[in-house]
Amino acid sequence: MKANPRRWALVGAVIVGLTVTGVLVGQARAADQPDQPKRVTGVSQVLDTMRTGNQLGPADAYALAMSTAGSAIQPKGTFGPADPAVQQATQQAVLAAGGQGDTVAKVTESGDSGIAQTQTAVQPLAVINAPANQGIDAVAGALDAAATTFGSETQPFDTTVKQAAQLARGVEAPSGG
Repeated sequence: MKANPRRWALVGAVIVGLTVTGVLVGQARAADQPDQPKRVTGVSQVLDTMRTGNQLGPADAYALAMSTAGSAIQPKGTFGPADPAVQQATQQAVLAAGGQGDTVAKVTESGDSGIAQTQTAVQPLAVINAPANQGIDAVAGALDAAATTFGSETQPFDTTVKQAAQLARGVEAPSGG
């Protein structure tokens, strides 16, 4: 099978389009929900990441699978006398898979529901955000100090240690949620 740059450009455009759509849908859904659950140090960031993956993953995987399946259809004449049967079977399989869009949407909805339930369940932990943030700040400060003190001996690892401190600070949530 000959490589077709247009097909790959189309596949890339579809993936980018679905990704952008997923981000916009996530933002619109967040705007529609004014009563956001309380943020919990360490947990809310993970749940946000899971929600983004849940929005983008199934749709992108489905689009990629469909484009790959569509590109697998060989031109007429490839299989000689068996060509009509092979062509028909391949097209039927691609059409059957193409009808699974509703299933993908249901998977995304059920994932959103599970994430929302988890958020609700962990909300009471927001009361310990202030002490948890202090602990994170202490650890991150110690990492920064170690990277600065031992940086010349541990290069380029000192940069990694500083990045770990920044990452740790990134999971902090406001006091009280």
